[in-house]
Amino acid sequence: MKTPIRVGIIGQGRSGYSIHCRYLRTVPDQYQIVAVVDPIEERRKRAEREFGCDSYSDYKELLKRNDIDLIVNATPSHLHVPVTLEILNAGFNVVCEKPLARKVEEVDMLIEAAKKSGKVFTIFQQSRFAPYFRQVKKVIDSGVLGRIVQISIAFNGFARRWDWQTVQKFNGGNLLNTGPHPLDQALQLFGTDVMPEVFCIMDRCNTFGDAEDYVKIVLRGKGRPVIDLEISSCCA
Repeated sequence: MKTPIRVGIIGQGRSGYSIHCRYLRTVPDQYQIVAVVDPIEERRKRAEREFGCDSYSDYKELLKRNDIDLIVNATPSHLHVPVTLEILNAGFNVVCEKPLARKVEEVDMLIEAAKKSGKVFTIFQQSRFAPYFRQVKKVIDSGVLGRIVQISIAFNGFARRWDWQTVQKFNGGNLLNTGPHPLDQALQLFGTDVMPEVFCIMDRCNTFGDAEDYVKIVLRGKGRPVIDLEISSCCA
């Protein structure tokens, strides 16, 4: 029997606990949660109780271990780059939550660190594998619809958040929070071999923070469909 991949998860909030832990515990033959990190004691105790794992308040303690195959970085968005860099430099494979970074230079730095460490480095962009999206892409790629002039994608709803995800200095806002998923899908449909022309509008309507809760992005390029992408938390 194949030995499960031993996983450490940094962060036990909505992503770390409700997404990553919730899924990994459903496939115990493939993954074993061996340790979690979170500054909140209640969350650490919950993980110990539910997963039978170790817990730490500081992720640097996790990096001292030599029995972990994979680390999931589910820290707040503004910590994704520095924490991922430390994980790679410590010699661990890493899955980083989105958004990865704000700047190309930061992405290049992480890619270089991964190459030097010889470890796997990837971003949690699972929406490109969603069954509905794979079917849409399959139909478009088949050519049965003929030449596609425009593709419209809308990730809209009505919600108001009070947490750090509404604050720019923490890399909050709809573009960086929700946006990586539909934008990744848009780029899969547009093609990654050509740099698109980009038009973008961002606005604030219903949020308590200083980050945007409305985003409109249009991608266009020669020989490619126009892609109209809207991400809104103020769509009633």
